[in-house]
Amino acid sequence: MYYLKLMGITCGGWLMARSARIAAELLAKGGMDTDFLRSKQATARFYADHVMAQAPGLSQAVTKGAESVLSVEEALL
Repeated sequence: MYYLKLMGITCGGWLMARSARIAAELLAKGGMDTDFLRSKQATARFYADHVMAQAPGLSQAVTKGAESVLSVEEALL
C-alpha cells in the first residue's frame, strides 16, 4: 500500500516538474497564454511543497521495519 502511494506521488512529482519546465521554456519564448503557463508553474510548486513532502516518510515505511514483520512466527499468521 505505501509503496504504491510513494510511486504515485513520485511519478506525479516528475510529471509536474516536467510541465513546469516546459511552461518556463514557453514563457521565455513569449506569445503564449502566460496566465495558464504561470498557473502550471504555481501548481507544480504547490505539489512539490505539499504533496512531495510525504515521500520521505513513505520511503521509510517501505524500506524499514522488515524485522518486526519477519519476527512473527508463521503459525501465528
